Amino acid sequence: MNWSLIVAVNSENVLRSNLLRSAEAISAKEVVIQHNPKNASIAYNEGKAKATGEILVFAHQDVYLPPGWAEQLTESIEKLTIKDPNWGVAGVYGVSSAGQGAGYVYSSGLRGFVGEPIFGSICVSTIDEMLLIIRRTAGLQFDEMLPGFHLYGTYICL
Repeated sequence: MNWSLIVAVNSENVLRSNLLRSAEAISAKEVVIQHNPKNASIAYNEGKAKATGEILVFAHQDVYLPPGWAEQLTESIEKLTIKDPNWGVAGVYGVSSAGQGAGYVYSSGLRGFVGEPIFGSICVSTIDEMLLIIRRTAGLQFDEMLPGFHLYGTYICL
């Protein structure tokens, strides 16, 4: 699958200790690094403009992609596209309109897993911003007026 990895970076040490340490990161067509951005939305829109992949993966610099992640991404995108050919945003953890969490991730802050493994896709209202997956042809843009590094995931879902 043709996917690009885009990351906003304010710490090279954190980036190299986590995301770039992931063997899965090198399976991306390219890694677009946006250094010291004013806000996440600007970084991600600029990264999107530079990237050439059809699938755009926006990840925090402190995310680690475990072995097999890229293969699971490919399988999940194929299944999602069959279910909804016009999907726009996907992620690894989200919250439904009823407030239920959906997904399965490891939190270094909590030192444990959050959620339960799921198979297939689940419709959610918003996605945790640790990792966002966007289909380029959906034509979505982040709102550059959002200050800082929060709520851009909620916005892109809306």
